[in-house]
Amino acid sequence: LRTGKHIFGAIYFDSVTTKIAIVGIDGTMKHTADMETQASRPEQFAQLCLEKLGMIRRQFHFPPFTGIGVSVAGIVDPALSKVVFAPNLGWADLDLAKIIRDCYPEVRIISLENDAKASAVAELWFGKHDINLSSFVFLLVDRGIGAGIVVDKNVLYGESHAAGEFGHMTLIEGGDLCSCGNSGCWEMYASDRATVLRYLAARHADPALSPRISMDDIIEKTRNHDDIPRKVLKESAYYLGLGIANIIKSVDPGAIIIGGKITQAWDIIYPEIMRTLGKRALLGKQRETGILPATLPTPPLLGAAALSIRKFFTDFRVTI
Repeated sequence: LRTGKHIFGAIYFDSVTTKIAIVGIDGTMKHTADMETQASRPEQFAQLCLEKLGMIRRQFHFPPFTGIGVSVAGIVDPALSKVVFAPNLGWADLDLAKIIRDCYPEVRIISLENDAKASAVAELWFGKHDINLSSFVFLLVDRGIGAGIVVDKNVLYGESHAAGEFGHMTLIEGGDLCSCGNSGCWEMYASDRATVLRYLAARHADPALSPRISMDDIIEKTRNHDDIPRKVLKESAYYLGLGIANIIKSVDPGAIIIGGKITQAWDIIYPEIMRTLGKRALLGKQRETGILPATLPTPPLLGAAALSIRKFFTDFRVTI
């Protein structure tokens, strides 16, 4: 297989920063770029990202795209390549397939997936774990929380494509109001956004400052021997542990792989997660279920490409 002949475009739509990439068929990131998400104009913004992708391809003299893959933080219909509902973006019933085809009518492979499910595919195809990952849950901790459930190397979708929306399971009855309309959702307590707001509260700072504070900032402060961010991260890890215990009881996976910036503080969060699991998981399952950090950079972005790469090998006869 001539790997240089086949290039894939990838876009990851997140509520704050959208990431785009040119990816080789072997999963190598050839070039990446970030764009500030313009969530209020979904059709125009998607077209802008696709145009940027094409500009990068031409600038660096890559061959035409073999496929284009997209991952989105929300519920999607992969068969129709349509965003059904993305609460953190404020998108609903968005036909991304049509937008992509209008920009790239020559591209035969178009893939769309939920960001956590795409991350699971990336880990399945390109992950570097030394264990058998035939059945696992990929837990993506970002501004929200999502999960990709893999059983016998196949992603579980559910009747309405909403399998793995654990971020919106009720963790605290009557708790904080979530953008999905529910209250007390898991992501209101364990997501990056929750961690930042908890940190600002501990500093007695205005919550309006949250866009200026990132997980990177909080993690960096822990390395400077600041006890407040360390305590905040441990509290987020505690809430992560509560939700993970429910996942273990519900799905019984071989492993749970956690992706997201919070894993940069693995030495802080892992002991707290395991301590919480030790009090709540049944039958010693917390000892049998591996809790592991993701091995790949930006899993939802690489996952977007992995979707199209997987489809390429499935749909086409490859010349060696």
